[in-house]
Amino acid sequence: VGCQLPRHVLSKNTCTMTSQSSLRQDRRVYSGDDDVRTEDQNHGESSHGRPLSFRYGQDPSTYPLDGVQYALKHRELWKQIGRISCLSIFISLVVLVLIFIFALVPQAKVIGGKQWWSWIVAVILVIMEANLVLDIALPVVQSN
Repeated sequence: VGCQLPRHVLSKNTCTMTSQSSLRQDRRVYSGDDDVRTEDQNHGESSHGRPLSFRYGQDPSTYPLDGVQYALKHRELWKQIGRISCLSIFISLVVLVLIFIFALVPQAKVIGGKQWWSWIVAVILVIMEANLVLDIALPVVQSN
């Protein structure tokens, strides 16, 4: 059985065979200095259950919260964020209203005529259509 690691990693003898003849790979975990420890030494985690280190030094799951915190601390961003958010909400509401006005009844009639379930399917389709339109329109509007 061959090791499924890149060639430069294979030269570091990271693949070993266990007693059950199954392949085990020791993933390398780099601490802040040049010290390299294997996950087997610390079971791949620090004492509080998180990985020993991350690629760029901090936990990527905190990036969204860091961004919100940064935006709240910098008042000069508030006007721009508010303008883009209000414009996006306005465009979303206009698109939803227009699609519901012009597409809901024709779709319900085509799908099932006077059946009760055709209205449920039509509402779902109209929401999906609005989502598609907004996926195309909002990046164009927000790019300015």
